[in-house]
Amino acid sequence: MTDLTKLPSWADDDNIFAVVETPRGSSCKLDFDPKLGVFALAKPLMAGLIYPYDGASFPRPKPRTAIRLMC
Repeated sequence: MTDLTKLPSWADDDNIFAVVETPRGSSCKLDFDPKLGVFALAKPLMAGLIYPYDGASFPRPKPRTAIRLMC
């Protein structure tokens, strides 16, 4: 499995890596737990609600400084 805490920001000169934490259509928010190395449930939405966009973060040298983006 890829160690997401060591993922570089850039894939090549034109592309960056993005980690999708919460997929579009999901009813649960996930967060990466670096100690366990897995995505864990952060919080569920109320019944009947879903996230309309993918929730992603872009890696930086330190995992705590990742930039979050809904796209």
